Amino acid sequence: MRKTIKRTLEITAEEEKAQLALIGYGDYPEIIIEGDDNKDIAIDMAFAYLDNLRLENLAEKQQAEQQNTPCNSNEYKRLVNVGKAIQALVENKEELGAALKKKLEGLKETDQYELIGSAFSFLFSSLYNLFDKCRYPVVPIYNNPATNSFAAMAAKKAPDKIDLYANSKATFSQGTVQMIVEGYNNLISTLRPSTAKLLDVLALKLTDQNSFNAKKERIKPDVKIPLLEYAELKGMSVTKSNKNKLRQEASRDLELLRVATLRWGDKKTKKRTNQPFTNITSSGEVRNSVIYYRFNLDFASLLIGAYTAFFPLNLLKLDERNVNLYAVGRKLFENYCNIGNIELNRNNIIGIATILNVCNGMPTYEEVMASDRRIKDRIILPVEKILNTLKEVCGYSWEYCGSGKAALTEKQCDGLKNSDYSVFKAMYIHYEIPNMPDQTERIEKRNDNREQRALTSKKRASAKSKDEV
Repeated sequence: MRKTIKRTLEITAEEEKAQLALIGYGDYPEIIIEGDDNKDIAIDMAFAYLDNLRLENLAEKQQAEQQNTPCNSNEYKRLVNVGKAIQALVENKEELGAALKKKLEGLKETDQYELIGSAFSFLFSSLYNLFDKCRYPVVPIYNNPATNSFAAMAAKKAPDKIDLYANSKATFSQGTVQMIVEGYNNLISTLRPSTAKLLDVLALKLTDQNSFNAKKERIKPDVKIPLLEYAELKGMSVTKSNKNKLRQEASRDLELLRVATLRWGDKKTKKRTNQPFTNITSSGEVRNSVIYYRFNLDFASLLIGAYTAFFPLNLLKLDERNVNLYAVGRKLFENYCNIGNIELNRNNIIGIATILNVCNGMPTYEEVMASDRRIKDRIILPVEKILNTLKEVCGYSWEYCGSGKAALTEKQCDGLKNSDYSVFKAMYIHYEIPNMPDQTERIEKRNDNREQRALTSKKRASAKSKDEV
């Protein structure tokens, strides 16, 4: 790494964040903003390699713009830069040694070790945090009840009903959401987890190019995804065979989305409304190794006007052979991002019964008891395996708990040990999803809006009563 002029900490946090935003470093660790005497070494080195990386990234961005090609994602840049930072430590060992020697002059041996440990522990913990953000990235996505229930419907082995006298119209139901698929028996394949994943990726693209609650006439419903990017999102190696497989899979999923219509109701009353069925798709095809898709404008408007969640991208890498895996991962994400749950501090707790409700590819308690009665092997262990896979792939941490995150009672521990289904189903899990953004500002804004609406209603009521008098 070439030498750079040493920088000071006089720059404000806001100014530094603004500069770093140019190269995708909006959430870089605090080592570049604040520090004390024990952190100076780490800070100086961070500034040194950032000075170089800023130039490199800006050059890359400019070159990409000239060639009209997309540059690397911010997450990928950050991951690359973590490696460069570690490489910088190795390359600058002589410079670092001199700096350390100067800092350590006159100190006791124990104080020397403390200073060295503090500086390097601070730097490497910050690099680890940055690596963790690259490892488990989350991105904004517009969500509504229909998209939330889609993955659970995709876990079903078959539709809830097929009307052979009405063009083999298939009906899928999940809670208050209902989906109709026309000509179901004529389709190449059924609704699958890959269909739910594709819809989520399309929704991510729609989110990228549309502002929240945009007016219908300003919505941009056309999105496109190169197959190579789609393969990367799904964690697939890019080979000719995989590319052809993905093209066929995407074509089949687009065909189902094209003939599917959705409607959903009120979650609080648990009833479907008289809302008409809404088409998801206007058009979609795979052409020249790119997925071209146009959302139905009515569906896009409902999606954009619902709410913004934060989607863990690693969900897309989950193995689709276990049809329940994506459904559970998405249910936990939905529960975690629900602003009402966050406000009540219950977004990181969910009942086992709720998890089982989306495991539509798993046998029910009644089915197991009517056959081999192996509840532990066919329900309890598979649920735990799903949760452990989410931990491994998406970074979800989890543990059993009681209502309100209470510690397990002796009875619950014994019931779990003895595979007592009634105890298992009544339990909860306490879980966390890494790198989710803080929602405090959003909650405060929501409360302010509530107060404003209440004040407006009070003024209207007062004016009405005066008119009546």
